[in-house]
Amino acid sequence: MTITAKQQHFINVWMPQAMVAGAALSIAPPVLIAQWALETGWQGPRWQPGGEWQYNMGNLTFGGVIAHYATPADFTKEFVQIMRSNFPAACGTGANVHAFVHGLLHGRLGKYFTADPVAYEEAVTEIAHSAAPA
Repeated sequence: MTITAKQQHFINVWMPQAMVAGAALSIAPPVLIAQWALETGWQGPRWQPGGEWQYNMGNLTFGGVIAHYATPADFTKEFVQIMRSNFPAACGTGANVHAFVHGLLHGRLGKYFTADPVAYEEAVTEIAHSAAPA
């Protein structure tokens, strides 16, 4: 997969938060970057007038609702809590994308996660490989 400049910017901006979340959840940061990229269409957060970050993680965490955070760190804190409470089987999977996606699918909200888990796993694998440091 060839990473575009926009995608590299997404990786650069979100890798510090993926490292924090990854350490807390024992999930490799490139796997989280890949999942976040897929869930947002590589859009990432948008700074909203009034000083809030808008971040849409889709059905994975918020039932399709767009959540607002004061900072990216606030998003990361809630993401970690949501993963621990709703997707514990995805935690502790390290760089194992298959185990991570399997954990998402079998989480409390997994029935809403994806219609095609094989394609999702392939996409996460491809992006994670491209997002990993060289």
